[in-house]
Amino acid sequence: MEVKALDLHNQYREKHHAPDLELDDELNSLATQCAEYYANQGQIDHTCPYKEDNGENLAGGEGSWDKDEFAEMSTNMWYDEADSYDYDNPGFSGATGHFTQLV
Repeated sequence: MEVKALDLHNQYREKHHAPDLELDDELNSLATQCAEYYANQGQIDHTCPYKEDNGENLAGGEGSWDKDEFAEMSTNMWYDEADSYDYDNPGFSGATGHFTQLV
């Protein structure tokens, strides 16, 4: 089974010598619950009560993307924050939080 978002994440992670991610049924279930939560509230804002202690990268927008195009657009957008990441002072920053979540 090919999963575009997972493949893209792992391609970027490889550049930083991070281990590959694997699909996890429990995390997929939580992500589905969060997607439904955000759809019902009509906005995405990191308030999903179902994510437990897991991080999340969120993306939304208007357009007629198919799921693979949307996976590519959002993953590339998150990775673009790498340009602002301070490799000499690693850690979380609001400007690069999506990037660090990805890798």
